[in-house]
Parts: sequence; C-alpha cells; structure tokens
Amino acid sequence: MNRYLMGGAVGVALTIAFVWGAGMLRVGSAGLPGEVGSGTVGEAGSVGTGGTADGGGAAGGAAEEEDPALYDGPYVFWSGEDVAYVGSICGDSATFETHETQADGRLQFTDPCAPEHSYKISAAAPQLEPAELEGGRRIFAVSDVEGNLDELLVLLRAAGVVDESGRWAWGDGRLVFVGDMVDRGDQVTEELWYVHQLEPQALEAGGRVHVVLGNHDAMLLYNDDRYADEKYKLVAPKFRASLSGLYGPSTELGRWLRTKPTILRIGEVLFVHGGVSDQLVQSGLNLEGVNDAIRLGLDEPWRTRTPGTLQMLFGSDGPLWYRGYFRDEELGTDQISSALAAYGAQKVVVGHTIVENVERLHDGVVFGIDVTFTDADLVEGLLIEGGRFYRVDAQGQVSPL
Repeated sequence: MNRYLMGGAVGVALTIAFVWGAGMLRVGSAGLPGEVGSGTVGEAGSVGTGGTADGGGAAGGAAEEEDPALYDGPYVFWSGEDVAYVGSICGDSATFETHETQADGRLQFTDPCAPEHSYKISAAAPQLEPAELEGGRRIFAVSDVEGNLDELLVLLRAAGVVDESGRWAWGDGRLVFVGDMVDRGDQVTEELWYVHQLEPQALEAGGRVHVVLGNHDAMLLYNDDRYADEKYKLVAPKFRASLSGLYGPSTELGRWLRTKPTILRIGEVLFVHGGVSDQLVQSGLNLEGVNDAIRLGLDEPWRTRTPGTLQMLFGSDGPLWYRGYFRDEELGTDQISSALAAYGAQKVVVGHTIVENVERLHDGVVFGIDVTFTDADLVEGLLIEGGRFYRVDAQGQVSPL
C-alpha cells in the first residue's frame, strides 16, 4: 500500500490510500481516506470521517444516497508538475488513474469512467489573466449558464461561435462568460471542461475565451454549496471531500478558475457579473486590485473578518453581488457613467439579475444578459461588433439593441 499526499499552498490536501493495479485505484467500500478542503474545519468542512458503505462521510451535512447511475468527472489532482491523479465517479465508487507529465510538459489522459473522452492539458500552473485588454473586432457574451452545457452549445452554434461538433469556429472573435458558470445545473463538470478545452482552440485561431467570475463561482471555491445540484452533493462524499475540495488550488479546474478575473475591461466595455457600485469606486482599488483582492478572499476566511474592503467586495455592493442597475430607482445614468469612467469604461455588461431578454438599460450604458439557460429555445447572448450591440437568440436571429 502506498500513500500519496497532494497539497496546495493554502493547505488543500488529498490523501489517497492506493492499492495498485495497472495504475488504477477503485475506491469502493473502504472509501477514500484523508482530507480535501480549502480551509479549516469550520471553513471548508471536515471530510474523511464518519463514512458510509459506498464512499465515506458526507460533506457539508448532506446525506449520501445510493445512486448506481451516478457519473461525474474527471477531476485532476496535481502533485507538483510531474504527476497527477485523475478521478471520476462510476456508479457507487470513485476510480482513480495516475498519470505522469510527458516530455512536452503536458498531461494526456482519458476519463477513467468514460475513456472515449480524452484531454491534453499543460502541467504548468496557468498564469493570472489580466484585467484590461485591447478591444476585439467582435465579442460574444453570455452569463449565468449555471451548469447547462447542452443549452450553451445550442446558443454558441446559433451564433456561429462553434461548429456543429462544438469546436471553435469564430476565428479572431472573443467569447466572454460574465459569471456563474456553476451551480443549479447538473452539467457543471462537463461545462467547465468544455470551456477549459475551448480556450486553446480559440487561441490557436487568433481568438480568445474569457471567463469572469460570478458570485456562484466564488461560492463554489469558498465552500458554499447551497445552490449546487443535488448530484454534486452525492459526488463529493464519494471522494471523501467537500464540494469545494474538488476545486482546490491543487486541482486543475480549481487552479484554472482562480486565474480568472472578477472584472474585465475589453476596450471601452466592462464585463462584471453584478456591476460597479459607488462603494467599489470609493475603495480606491483599480481593476487589478479588485481581482487580486477577490482571489485572496476565495481562499482566506474573509467571512470572519471585521468589516472592510474585502467584506465589501464579497457583499451586496461588491462586483459579484451588486444589483443596483436594476433595483436602485435613484441611480441615474450620469452616476453610472461616472463610476465606469473610473475604470476607463463607457459601457458595462452584467449578468446576475435575471432579464427576460438581453436588454439595453440606462440609455445604453448598461446591458443586462442574464437570460435563462434552462430552456434551449429561450437562450440568448450579446454580440458586440463595430461598436454596436445586438441580441442573438437560439435560432441565430440577430437584433440590434
């Protein structure tokens, strides 16, 4: 029996008790011992205690149920840049494979439970993404996909961003996800891997994929699973983990998400999940400062701190949760424009607050794009091209705003 420890800089650890068999471990009745989490017991929850017959203790107080049809994965846990452990849920147990980095610095693997799905990723830790970029010739933006990959693909195909097989087809265009990739839907893992793999396809063609964090993405990382689909509350205990532990800093999806900005300016357009409040401007933080502070708060126990800038950033006046554009009747266009000007922007694109259709607000300064992704016939996105703004629907119809 061999014991491996995969640790992150902020104390995330996964201890795996291996019984080797062609490089694969199947975790069944004995469960997966050890601890996975992104903080203290009070912050991320204790895992690996208690236990049930098919996978171990429940995380976050959720009771585990038997579901032989349950499938989820893959999850990649890094041990430095040389070795990774790839795990998936197949029915009532977790299956792991061990992979070593290739000579080209990349990791190639298949899903242990669905070997027809293959991946090739860089072993090097991804770089932090900048907060400010030059304007693109054309930009397509969506928000609040929330684990609904099938519906996302309907819209991206209709808009011509991807082809029928789901591969990048938009040349030098930019695709922006304006927060809330996760929670609510039951295709969160699949959606995250899809966007993760779409990024290099876009880069190769001269385009870019940008992911802006939303409040639900942040909640996933700091261990608030109130809005997670019940599927994932069954999955996590089978890894003897809290749900956030599956997205810790030493996991591939976790470290990838932590590189993403919370607020992004492309040319003169700001992309932010909630919006920009006066309190945010008054904090004195520039765009990079906001993003750096949010990244810090994802892995620090910010909720236990005394009121201050970090508390504001994660609160109702912060960029993740702000709803003032839709609910503050006293908020005027001039006030919004002044706040945007502090960050070098003239327009702002937001999600977070549900709208029936992609819409233009406050004299065309604000664009709300949080349209449902639970019905493939109703999905919509925002196209920005030549300085003009358009609504694109599930049938590919383009309407000026």
